[in-house]
Amino acid sequence: MPTPCACGSARPSREHPDPYAPTLGTWHAQYEVAWAHGLGSARRSLLPHAPRPSGDTSRMTVLTDDLLASFDDSVGPVDEARLLPPVLYTSPEFYEFERRAIFHREWLCVGREDQLKEPGDYRCITIAGEPLLAARDSAGELRVMSAVCRHRGMVIAEGSGNCRRFTCPYHHWTYGLDGTLLGTPAMDRAVDFDQSEHPLPQLKVEIWQGFIMANFDHDARPFGPTMTKIDEMLANYGLESTTTREGATIPDLPWNWKVMMENFNDPYHASR
Repeated sequence: MPTPCACGSARPSREHPDPYAPTLGTWHAQYEVAWAHGLGSARRSLLPHAPRPSGDTSRMTVLTDDLLASFDDSVGPVDEARLLPPVLYTSPEFYEFERRAIFHREWLCVGREDQLKEPGDYRCITIAGEPLLAARDSAGELRVMSAVCRHRGMVIAEGSGNCRRFTCPYHHWTYGLDGTLLGTPAMDRAVDFDQSEHPLPQLKVEIWQGFIMANFDHDARPFGPTMTKIDEMLANYGLESTTTREGATIPDLPWNWKVMMENFNDPYHASR
């Protein structure tokens, strides 16, 4: 919660953690091992360290030994493999685990470089419930950062366009194109408040084939080296120089993300 200050407003609490700072410890590595190896040796290490919803000190109830054991059937040969347990498609608890262990640790595509050609160009996108802001700053550098004001949690921008700065519509806190906090009305009366300590949280950014890739985890491995084989396949397409045409935005859909992924990756329905 924000800490009240002398001017009747509030400043971000020093006790509030950086929302994008690594907080999962080894959960991500354990999760990767679990999916890749059927959780044989990983079961013992995953359960004691299962992530907890914010404010909840209890363990995840969905990750039982029986459930983890059932994963083995989903990582075998294709002609023998079975679907994941149904609860993994419906459990809010497990989705929260995935959101923090996967989406907050993997590279995410947030747009194309040619969509942000000029300084001040920006576009907003929401991924896994996180409002994000991609912008080209005054020095020409591409930034991806939180679109949420550090004061009262208001979204500071929507859609796309060009601007010189971002101003929160709630209390008019103002941020530069690089996320620096520039203006905080009446906060000069607050004791021990340093606005330089409260920029918009930044994501790690990398450009690949003209795509803007972003990662909440600043310790993540570089994206490009993991795509060398794909680079060879795409070499003749000239993706870096292509022009992006705005398309439709798919709204939130009433099913788990794995349903969509598995249907798109399943060749069975297109095998005739």
